[in-house]
Order: sequence, then structure tokens, then C-alpha cells
Amino acid sequence: MTGGIASGKSTIAGFFEEFGALTLDGDLLAHEVMNAGGCAHDEVVAAFGEEIVLPDGRIDRPALGARVFADPEALSRLNAIVHPRVHEELKRRIEAYVAGGGESTIAVFHAALIVESGGYRNMDRLIVAFCSRETQVARVMQRGLSEAEALARIAAQSSNETKLALADYSINTEASLEQTRKAAREIHRRLLDRAG
Repeated sequence: MTGGIASGKSTIAGFFEEFGALTLDGDLLAHEVMNAGGCAHDEVVAAFGEEIVLPDGRIDRPALGARVFADPEALSRLNAIVHPRVHEELKRRIEAYVAGGGESTIAVFHAALIVESGGYRNMDRLIVAFCSRETQVARVMQRGLSEAEALARIAAQSSNETKLALADYSINTEASLEQTRKAAREIHRRLLDRAG
């Protein structure tokens, strides 16, 4: 599942988890691979310099984010390092879930850049969460970023139109929370039918 920043992906993922699906958060996986000791940490530091490293060895994500969202080339360089590691970790976690006797026949991986990274090509189906640009900006600003920072992050991602053109399913999160939940439930039902 994908969608632009603040499009409601995490909320919808919570519904899928409630319905019994295995859910995996691309943002959390990216944090883990970039953490001190993570498989992408050293390469990210080598690419962006020691100034992005906090005293405890962690990468200063706000500082790195401010840098890469202001420079498309830097963002591409970061994505080229992190995305392959995230997809390797995703595969490992799904395999561990199956080997451990996990019962769900559906795994939902949610991340903002599945389309941009080409990762959607490795998925069975693509769900796109979307809302208006104005709603995205308002939601991002509620997280503490400025309007300029919100707009820069939105601009760094593919448009809703690009994502929706590739979608097998979509959920408009401008609707009420209950309507969003109902839409997620219907997609979950259809995925279960497809899984057999």
C-alpha cells in the first residue's frame, strides 16, 4: 500500500491489522536499517557525512530529511541506498512469519515510495491511499513541519494521479474514518477471495 505523505496509510494499515493481515511499515523498516548497527547505516553516513550522526551513533533523521528533501539528487542517492535494504528486510520478515506458523494469507507492506522505488512491481497488488493536497499539507503541518517543508515533501513524491494509474485498489481518505474503514474492509475481503 502506498500514498503520499499524510495520506492515511498508517490508519488504513491499522484496519488491515485489525482484520487479521500481517502489516509491515516501510518507514519503520527504513529506520531500522539506518539505525546504528543497521545494514544501511555506514553507507548513509559515508554518503552524507558525519554531521548527520548524533552523539549516540544514530542518524539525525530530521537533519537528513531537511537535506534530502531540499535536493532531489541527494534524495535519489539516499533512496538507492535504503530501498534495496528495506525490501530485503521485508522479504526476510515475511519468510520468518510464514516459518513461524503465521496464519494470515495477506501481508500488507505500507510505504510512501513504493511507486518511486519500483517496489510495487514485486507486490501482488497495489493499494493507493489518497487525499487532496490541501489535506496532506494540513496533516503534515499538524506533525510540526512548516508549510514549506510539507510542500517540499509532497513535491518529492509521485503525484496521486501517477500512483492511482498503477493502483489495483484505492481508498480516498477524505471520507470519514468509518467510511475509510469500510473501504479497507472491502479490499481486505477481495484480497482474501483472491488468496483462495
